[in-house]
Amino acid sequence: MKVNLHVLITVKFLLLAITGFSQECNHIQDSTIQEQQVIQELSAGICKSYNGFQHTPKGNIHIMYLIVDFTDAQPDAESSWWPEDGIPTYAGLNGISNNLLDINLGSPSNNNNLSTWYSSMSANNFSITGEVFKVVINENPNFGIMTTAAFAALENQNPNKDWSAFDQRQNFPNFSYDNSVYKSNGDPAGGDGKLDFVFIHFRKNNVGANIAGLWSSPTLTTTFGGGKSYTTGAGATLANLFKHDKLMEYFTHEFAHNLYNSPQLYGCKWDEWKVLLSQ
Repeated sequence: MKVNLHVLITVKFLLLAITGFSQECNHIQDSTIQEQQVIQELSAGICKSYNGFQHTPKGNIHIMYLIVDFTDAQPDAESSWWPEDGIPTYAGLNGISNNLLDINLGSPSNNNNLSTWYSSMSANNFSITGEVFKVVINENPNFGIMTTAAFAALENQNPNKDWSAFDQRQNFPNFSYDNSVYKSNGDPAGGDGKLDFVFIHFRKNNVGANIAGLWSSPTLTTTFGGGKSYTTGAGATLANLFKHDKLMEYFTHEFAHNLYNSPQLYGCKWDEWKVLLSQ
């Protein structure tokens, strides 16, 4: 049976998030922490890895999945699972559960989606829900410019939307505390003005190495409740017309970077990182 290595690693870390290992982390302060430092401190037992890097893999995270199409759709792009001017066949707009995400914990779809996968793999200790949105912008070779334009389009489409469902945690616990339960000052978990996780999916075919991280930090403002602005926290970007199975693999891979600041699982870094898998 073919088993994907990234999936196996993600599953093991989700199980570690439930059972836990190592001690308290006192001095990791920012999101620019280097991979080698993570390896040394987790290996030495300084940090509680199960608290997570950008988020603790416990409780629920409600994510934003933003599909970005272009005014000049590519005529050579695959269209069987992603029609031009449409959305991937596995996605769904208007707040409905779909083969990407369930809309909320109260309406589990049992679809083969990310919500089902994370709930199953964590023995129901960690779940992902979310909503899918779509915007259309002008194409630009600069992904930072396109990311900012996509958020501007999203804001224009939803000027009075309550975005607070996407900001339920304080981002970046940096292995120091469980941000599904607490803030860094010990207060109960709550928003910090940063969207908890944004996944941006550009309708582009086979662009380089798929792009990976967020390429800018745009602001999303609403008039709801008197007005509030949100910036992006954790997130990832994809610029490829992946089918459903490849999309699931890509998301779990990138989300693992966000949860644990784990390095790529190939090349020389694997020899350094595998020590953690033996804990």
